[in-house]
Amino acid sequence: MLIVGSDIDASFERIIKYLSDTHGVNINAATVQYFREPEGAEHVSRVFLIEPAQVELSSRTKGASKRRPNLTFEELLALAESNGVLPLFQHGVSELEGLLVSGRTLSSIVFSGSIDDSRKVVFSLIPAESSASDGPRCHL
Repeated sequence: MLIVGSDIDASFERIIKYLSDTHGVNINAATVQYFREPEGAEHVSRVFLIEPAQVELSSRTKGASKRRPNLTFEELLALAESNGVLPLFQHGVSELEGLLVSGRTLSSIVFSGSIDDSRKVVFSLIPAESSASDGPRCHL
């Protein structure tokens, strides 16, 4: 959760830091300021209350959920590379991203589309179950 505002008071900052640091809640705040220079140039600055990488680390290590986090795209690429299917995996992802909405799970990248007024997974690429001899593993 990201809370955005032009100013965040001290008590709100303490609550956010407590939830993140103590309980691993994936929460942060960002203040946004708008500036206009005398010459007319416009600027927007953004400052996070907690470094985003620290929020991610806290949520992974201190969070109440025992569920493992979804793999990052970089982790999926590393699995594809270690199983010898990186070029095919990358090609499949690049082709499907233009057609469907992508997301990540604990073990795969999924591609979903709207079917009967709801979002359904249409195709999954699973690099951990792939091999150079059999190619990328997928589910339809």
